[in-house]
Amino acid sequence: MNSRQTAASLPVIDMCKEAEINQKLISSIKLLRDDKGHKNNFGHVLICAGSETMTGALIMAVEAALRSGAGLVKAMAPSDALSPLRCSEPCAMTFPVDIDVNNQFDLTSFMKSLKEITAWADSVLIGPGIDSKNPLYKIILEYFIENASSLVIDASALDFFASDFAFFSRKLNSRRDNLLNPVIMTPHIGEFRRLIKDFECSGDELEQKARSFASDNNCILVLKSCKTVVSLPDGERYILDINNSGMAKGGSGDVLAGLLTGLCAQLDKNSDAALASVYLHSTAGIVAAERLGKRFMLPTDVVKYLGDAYKTVNWF
Repeated sequence: MNSRQTAASLPVIDMCKEAEINQKLISSIKLLRDDKGHKNNFGHVLICAGSETMTGALIMAVEAALRSGAGLVKAMAPSDALSPLRCSEPCAMTFPVDIDVNNQFDLTSFMKSLKEITAWADSVLIGPGIDSKNPLYKIILEYFIENASSLVIDASALDFFASDFAFFSRKLNSRRDNLLNPVIMTPHIGEFRRLIKDFECSGDELEQKARSFASDNNCILVLKSCKTVVSLPDGERYILDINNSGMAKGGSGDVLAGLLTGLCAQLDKNSDAALASVYLHSTAGIVAAERLGKRFMLPTDVVKYLGDAYKTVNWF
């Protein structure tokens, strides 16, 4: 477990506190880089993402993690998803996993490798573009919840919660006893409605349910929409209310998830990583919209302008 990050490092929070995510708040979070440091000083990131038909999700998440400043980023995915990644992101490491459970798959050997790679990682992401119909991913998700020091759950991995919520809720709460950081979950509003099985809920009621969800399940919940709401386990809530329709495109969430996981590997508090990633992702999106136009810009352009976002909070 990463000695810099423990459940005890999360502050005791006023249940009624609500604040805005803005430049001042994120500038107060210090993410320093020692020019004498090396790649093992800036965090190890593991990203379990992608599939044959969703290679882009893996690429965008990995690229954002690399651009977060993390020292090493390793992609865990089927071979047919890793091939395009190797061409587009040569700085990433790869961990090929061909997980067809019906094709002489050696589960014992796989679990041994999973244990080793999870121990190596300071932060883990699971979800973008994975095949949620493959039952092995449920095993992987369960192992990550039980063992990963810092864990981000996004996209397709959230489907497992919706199908077996009571089981995974117990797993989330058990992390507190094991001195592991609260899991960070990043659903958009449609995914969150599936989680809580309330498909009509909206507005303030939805945000209040997100707050309760974070408290009840010992997690950090990043509820994504035109307004992003970050709810912490102790009841504190932060809001970013900046509209940018240029971000309303497939892949924006993959970029956010990769950036968030990269920052988790570098910051002492996962709550800080959640707040910073939301702000920096939005700020880079604003720059992209200004320079390229909301209609023309792509989620991959948001990654390109993260450097401009870092400058706004003095992260050089």
